[in-house]
Amino acid sequence: MKNFLVTSNSSFIPLMLLILLFNFVFSFSLGAQQKEVKIHKIFIEGNVEADSSLIVINSGLKPGDILSADRVQRAIKNLWALGIFSDVKIFALRETPEGLDLLIQVKEYPRLAGWKIEGNKKLKDKDIIKETGLYHGMIFTPFHIYQAKSKLLAKYQKEGFLLAKVTIDTTHPKPNRVLVTFHIDEGKKVQVKRI
Repeated sequence: MKNFLVTSNSSFIPLMLLILLFNFVFSFSLGAQQKEVKIHKIFIEGNVEADSSLIVINSGLKPGDILSADRVQRAIKNLWALGIFSDVKIFALRETPEGLDLLIQVKEYPRLAGWKIEGNKKLKDKDIIKETGLYHGMIFTPFHIYQAKSKLLAKYQKEGFLLAKVTIDTTHPKPNRVLVTFHIDEGKKVQVKRI
């Protein structure tokens, strides 16, 4: 069985696309003509919340299309741009007389199941959550951790707690779900007594 792998976070994408081009788009033998390879079937793996048919539609690939390196690269970019996957891979499963079977393998970002807040005294829990913009069921990415921490530190600085520290931990109570814990050390309020 022939196979190839192109990933969204690989530094070897150009090399893998070149290999794809030579192995699957063109069949070379002495004196042979160039042969176009069509996509026969597309299979989806790894999705939990995202619908398989929507993944195929958003990839831009469809059965009957001529396979090319550009199409594969564009499919990965299209799926990555949705902002719901932490990884996207495309494999060639098998070559059939009707064309090539592809597998799009995705890994979804988890959904936010809830949160805990520890160490806060000056800001109420509801004010902290309002400041971070978090809500149950949202897609939760590493950027949300960075953003929540930045917003909380800015809020504490605005309130005069310039020494406040915030750390955020995540746990996964269920598959594809994340629980966020805010550890807050407010520190002492800083006041300017004299200039």
